[in-house]
Amino acid sequence: MRKNDSLKIYFGKVLIFIFDSMMVFFDCVAYISTLLVAVLESLSKFIRYSMCKQSTQQVTGLIKGSANYIYHTPDSKYYHKITQPIAWFATEAEAEKAGFRACKQ
Repeated sequence: MRKNDSLKIYFGKVLIFIFDSMMVFFDCVAYISTLLVAVLESLSKFIRYSMCKQSTQQVTGLIKGSANYIYHTPDSKYYHKITQPIAWFATEAEAEKAGFRACKQ
């Protein structure tokens, strides 16, 4: 075997190694991009859900209606503990008309 032939074999092996390394690199890039797309889709769904949830809750007054159908005025004891009211009212009469009762404390 001549020296040139052994150099050709050596450089052929080097090129195969480089090619294999590039294939592994591109496989990693494809996997990472797939994960990134999944994360971005989930984030997009979360943002859309949050925006829809906020837009359906219209604040029309300061009186909060809780899930137990009890309304709380700003001066009631538990007013600030109602963090997710199901309804807002401008007057107590409006809250009672909607089927809510006044809080006892």
